[in-house]
Amino acid sequence: MDLVVSNVGCSILASIIYDIGKVCFDKFYVKLDKDSLKEIEKCVQENFSTKYEMLYMSGQFNDFIQAPFFKDTIENYIIYKISGNYSGNLRKLKKNNKMIVEKDVIEFLTSHLLDDYYYVTVNVPSKTMIRHFFEDFFKVAANYFASNIKDKDGIAVYMLNSRMDVIYESIMLRLNDIIDNINRVMKCDIVPIEDRYSEYVKQYHKILKTNHSKAHIYLLDQFEFEKFYVPPILRCTSTEQEISNHVHFVRRDYYRYRVSYYHDKERKVGEESYDDWRYIFDNSGIVYVTGGPGYGKSLFLKKIINDFEKINIFNSTEYLVIYGDLKAFYSEGDKPLSMVTFLQDSMVKETLMDRKFFQIEMIEYYLKLGRCLILFDALDEVEKQKREDLHKRIIAYFKNQNPNNKICITSRSRGFIPEKDVEVFDILPLDREQIESYVDNIIKLGKFDEKDKKIFLEQAEVLVNKGFLNSFLILSLLINIYKAERELPENKMELYQKCFEYIAYKREKEKTKAKFDWNLISYMMKENTFMELARMCFPNNCDIGKKEIVEMLCDTYKGKYTSMVETERAAENFLFFCSDRTELFVPAAGEDRFKFFHRSFFEFFYAQYIFVRVSNVEKVYELLKKFDVDSEVFELTLAMMKQKDEMRYQELVEYLFDEADKEASISRTKFVAFNILTLGMQVIDDNIYIQRYIDYILKNSEQIVRNIKYISSDYIIYSLINENKEYVYKVNKIYNPYSTTHVIISFLNMYQEFDTYLGQRKYQEIKEEPGIEFFSGRFYVRTLENFYVQLFLENTDYSSILDKISEEKFENLMIQCKLTKRRREKYQRLLSEYLLLDKERQSNLQKIMLTNPRIVKII
Repeated sequence: MDLVVSNVGCSILASIIYDIGKVCFDKFYVKLDKDSLKEIEKCVQENFSTKYEMLYMSGQFNDFIQAPFFKDTIENYIIYKISGNYSGNLRKLKKNNKMIVEKDVIEFLTSHLLDDYYYVTVNVPSKTMIRHFFEDFFKVAANYFASNIKDKDGIAVYMLNSRMDVIYESIMLRLNDIIDNINRVMKCDIVPIEDRYSEYVKQYHKILKTNHSKAHIYLLDQFEFEKFYVPPILRCTSTEQEISNHVHFVRRDYYRYRVSYYHDKERKVGEESYDDWRYIFDNSGIVYVTGGPGYGKSLFLKKIINDFEKINIFNSTEYLVIYGDLKAFYSEGDKPLSMVTFLQDSMVKETLMDRKFFQIEMIEYYLKLGRCLILFDALDEVEKQKREDLHKRIIAYFKNQNPNNKICITSRSRGFIPEKDVEVFDILPLDREQIESYVDNIIKLGKFDEKDKKIFLEQAEVLVNKGFLNSFLILSLLINIYKAERELPENKMELYQKCFEYIAYKREKEKTKAKFDWNLISYMMKENTFMELARMCFPNNCDIGKKEIVEMLCDTYKGKYTSMVETERAAENFLFFCSDRTELFVPAAGEDRFKFFHRSFFEFFYAQYIFVRVSNVEKVYELLKKFDVDSEVFELTLAMMKQKDEMRYQELVEYLFDEADKEASISRTKFVAFNILTLGMQVIDDNIYIQRYIDYILKNSEQIVRNIKYISSDYIIYSLINENKEYVYKVNKIYNPYSTTHVIISFLNMYQEFDTYLGQRKYQEIKEEPGIEFFSGRFYVRTLENFYVQLFLENTDYSSILDKISEEKFENLMIQCKLTKRRREKYQRLLSEYLLLDKERQSNLQKIMLTNPRIVKII
């Protein structure tokens, strides 16, 4: 046999095993390096070099196992097989009604490989040989991971065991997705490889990366993206979030271990630990990335564009990356574009390459191949009436495409409702480590004095504790305000006001006298202008045409100038100045179209528009209702009224309470007024209103629990109650039946899973490990759904909650909570099954699930 041909075949097989190791285990620092690849190649040579030489004699075999459809199937099935090899997971796999049968996968691969052989060569290997090859290869690959994943850093035994437990938990988390992928790929039409697109894609990616290699730091300039960007910390908020969150903590702990163990003073923990972005597709092909205003959702997509080859997916270098602004779906009116047309338009818009290079057939080819990485930005900025329908259509479309495509959709988090079975990653507020890293980067760029760092961070710490400094947008603004004034504003309204003054006048007038005629544009450089522009940009900072803007400016300021010609010239100069210098109102993507630099600025000036232009509180309420709960306009409007018109502020708050009371009398309410009021409580600090709000929570407990899915700002309610021990006591007392029922139901839904683990170990073994906190923490996180349950868990000893319950008491409790008969019967059945367990087993389950964990709050 030709040794070169054999070596090529074995190297390809080894690289498949190596890639699986990197994708599945790399984030846990079970590193697979070049030495590991050599070990795998040696293992493959020993098992396959001579036994299956017939397969290696033609290039067909090597081409086949590298073809995307078949390589994807092989990789996913090996991961599936690894899951079954891990102690304790085999039972879970056998119970799974979607379980993959190995012979079906092998039959699929064998039949298609034989088709390739028959098509081009005379020497066709036997079907039996091919089947035996795949059987052996799957076995060798799975056994390699079962026996060769070892700790190479000499880390303590507990840390290793914890990591390995979580590794396999993580694999189990993606099991259903893997099963679905294998089944769907095997049903797809096989797409032949097309080399004719590769050069176009290479050129396209080069231009796309160049366009996104720089980014704007607000009020500073454009800089190389990698020189200032600090990736976010992500929290998975899906049903199985406790596994993903525990992965996050194990990884962070290990970073700290490595830094301290190796005394690596040059390496900061943050430098390596901000890589959550690489792993967003670990458990799902479609994901959401959500966050608050200015949290850096669009910058996050820019990071993926720049470094998509490093993302933790198989064959990442083969993917076609497409960025699309979702507002552009409706560029032709109320009817959305077709998906491939939108993707084509987005590619042209991002690179200005000719449409002929991105023919519809090419995009469809990559979609069918499962090699598209599509980044959809700003779902929250699509018009409210169109958003939900577009959202559903996008998810439905990609759930019926090749499952190896990867889709990421960004949106503001508040009020966001994900589609079923799609994983959500929430960008967490900035922590102190991230803030310091960002400031260090700005210092390196020469835009902040290192001598000011300590004082700035001390002042910033106060704003972090207040919950005000939570995003990169606010951090960028604060850095510039500090440079100008040496002190920081204390709230959002003061911040935006200072920014306007600084951007539009103080900073620019002296700098730009030579370039701009300030006598001409100064009449328009006022808040009134930007209020009117905000009115025109309603809703959600839509871009507007230059013609409409000039007409508005001329109509508003014609009395300030000697002629209409001079007024028009002033309007043109004003737009030129805004485009060139203000970083406040800037050119949009379309020709001669403009919008606010950030949606937060639009909301600030729209709040000003409401405050100045609309005096009647009923009309104010009607305008506020047009905004979604993810908007900042509610708190900003109330903050302006509170500061500048106390009587109208009180009138509006009273009106909101009256409307909320009317809502509470409706059985199926969506809590529109109550949600606005809740968001307003971020600035309402009057004792009389806080007490009235708490009374509302207590009085309407049944309505709130029944319609909890419509309450979008649960965290604000929790924070407000948690500030006062008396409020906590009262809420826990009133909501106790609901909280108790929720915790018992949560236990009954989960105990079998915990019992499976407990069945493999004695309770004493778990107790001796630092393991009870992990299990009780998992139960805590999975039970934590809303403000009243969180308050109950944090302030109640629930360890004996099941000791006090009987079937009769449980039935009465569920009736009191208005559960339907069907649900009551379901949970009574689960309780009966639990009570059949022997007492020791019940006791052990309650100890590992219902013991209060040491750390109950997920960062």
